[in-house]
Amino acid sequence: MFSFKDLCLVKLKGLRNGNWRKLSFLDKGLFECALSLAKIRGKIENMNLMVKLAKIIIKLKATIKTEIAKLGLLKAQALKRLYTLKGVFNWCPSLKNWLNEPNYIFWLGLKEIYG
Repeated sequence: MFSFKDLCLVKLKGLRNGNWRKLSFLDKGLFECALSLAKIRGKIENMNLMVKLAKIIIKLKATIKTEIAKLGLLKAQALKRLYTLKGVFNWCPSLKNWLNEPNYIFWLGLKEIYG
């Protein structure tokens, strides 16, 4: 359930970090309608509406750090598949540990963004 207070805090965070202006008009409208409904009823209980709001909330709470981590994780998974196929882990088993280390994953994400 999403309460009115929770939705207000999410909107405030989105306004502060600039993600509110990145939303489409449809997403902004849906969020505002849900906010009004939550103000009247106290909370949102409809599962379909909560799923749609969850997607918007993820967009509003996104930061550059989460984007870097997501890109780094995708790159690490791709490298694991490639190195498994090529047999790299047979002669360099410590590389498997590197691909699971959070700092290395973050570095891979930075490399993906800034090339």
